Amino acid sequence: LVIMLLYIIRAQFMTAIILTFLGTVVALFYKNSKSLVKVATVFIVIAIGFVWLYPRWSRSIDPVKYGDTLLRLDEVYATLTGRSNEASDMNSRKNLTKMSVETFIQNPLFGVNHKLVRNRHVNEQGIGNHAEWPDSMARYGLFAILLFAFLLDRLKKQRIETKTNTPTFIFIILGFLNPMLFFPQVIATFMILPLMNDVVLNNEDR
Repeated sequence: LVIMLLYIIRAQFMTAIILTFLGTVVALFYKNSKSLVKVATVFIVIAIGFVWLYPRWSRSIDPVKYGDTLLRLDEVYATLTGRSNEASDMNSRKNLTKMSVETFIQNPLFGVNHKLVRNRHVNEQGIGNHAEWPDSMARYGLFAILLFAFLLDRLKKQRIETKTNTPTFIFIILGFLNPMLFFPQVIATFMILPLMNDVVLNNEDR
């Protein structure tokens, strides 16, 4: 787990870092539906603290060495302070997601996967290719619901066995931000995280 987190930080995958942090907060404070208020309160306190501290803290970061990290954090700051129009990466993601939604609306039954031409990028064919769930709807139309139903069923069984919502939370949220149906993401969600959880629970039982 430490190696994986260090790799994420070293690679400056800012979305993954933020979601890992949020997932950790959920894992620590979420116990049942009554604890949603507690989780929301913690998120609000963290957001307020970030908005208050970031302008001073960012001045001490080397912009040459950590330019990409600062760019992503600037976008988070702009979004939290109501200036989301300045967040170019988030706006780009939003536009790509909008493209997939529009493609689905125009091809609701079967989607456009059967029409795709291999030597053309999917962006040119109406798929944003940056958010798994709307992209799947654009690709497969209403038949994507079968895929979602299967994934939700697996995640539900995983939650029952592991007694934790963290993998489900991270998997679903990431699906609105990135492509998800690839080996690293799936193996992390359905194998590595449950195995880690099992190890922790066994150690607690001892």
